[in-house]
Amino acid sequence: MRTYPFRRSSKAEGKTFGRPSALTEAQRATVMDQLKSGVAIAQIAREMHTSRQTIMRVRESMSLMEPDFTGIGPDGVPYAMTDWSDRRKSRDA
Repeated sequence: MRTYPFRRSSKAEGKTFGRPSALTEAQRATVMDQLKSGVAIAQIAREMHTSRQTIMRVRESMSLMEPDFTGIGPDGVPYAMTDWSDRRKSRDA
């Protein structure tokens, strides 16, 4: 437990622990833009000189950060415009 005081003082100074990130924040933003525009994960990984798994982690973090409440459904209708009342009536009939 001799390291505990050292770790506490280091954190107070603002030092970070653990493995460094494979991508900088600017690179992550670039990856997010490319993913949104439909570029393949493997192609992005090659361009960024990193693994596909790293790109998939960025994609996963995007979905956690930005929930899609105004997207287009499988039937081509925006989510906010879907009228569920007629579907409920057909169940009761």
